[in-house]
Amino acid sequence: MNHRVETEPEAPIDIQVLDPNEFMRKPRVPLLSEGELIEQIIEFANTGDSSSYAMLWTGIRVPKEVLAEAHSIFSQEGQPPIEPEHLALREDLAAIVAGTVTREMRDMWRRHAAGLALVMPAFNEDGSVQYRYAVFAWFRLPPSPPLAYIQLLLLNSPKCGELCQCKLDSCGKFFLAARPTSTDRKGEQRGRTIRDYCPGSNHRNLAHQAAAVERMRKSRQRASERAALNQRRRR
Repeated sequence: MNHRVETEPEAPIDIQVLDPNEFMRKPRVPLLSEGELIEQIIEFANTGDSSSYAMLWTGIRVPKEVLAEAHSIFSQEGQPPIEPEHLALREDLAAIVAGTVTREMRDMWRRHAAGLALVMPAFNEDGSVQYRYAVFAWFRLPPSPPLAYIQLLLLNSPKCGELCQCKLDSCGKFFLAARPTSTDRKGEQRGRTIRDYCPGSNHRNLAHQAAAVERMRKSRQRASERAALNQRRRR
């Protein structure tokens, strides 16, 4: 459950973050499309990595040579703290998966996204949209404006219905539903869409094994309790 309480927006702060305009002057630095922004926010939810966070704050695919700079900048005092953002994002994505996003949560995301200035988007050859934006203020509590904006993109995207969370207790990663890879003789895909456990992993088997162990533990506990009860009755 989301326990964050909305706060009033802070006054605009002069924040030192990776300047997308600076990187746009470098060759071969692509903007992220809407789909890539959604993929990147899922990546950040799963890893909490500073490079993913930098891409979300700039809207560009940050070159490898500046990833160290990104980590350095976001580690400085007064900059947006990564860990609270990471934990809050996991709460928010879990609510999207469960279908429990409240009106209050939507309103919070809209207000926080207002700290973002959008630049006229460009379009790729395939028709997908590229976004450029700049952050000029944030709130005391997460999500920060870029994450709030991308969460709204996800919420209003067809991918929203494809967002899943692995049910293995030791995992909990988010992913987009995967189509079955097996095909029949006609070349058509067979099997169910993968939604419960990470695609290409043994997490389903691990979860079933853990459930079997838990059932056995409870069964032995009940048997032990019955034996103890019968022994007391005999007395």
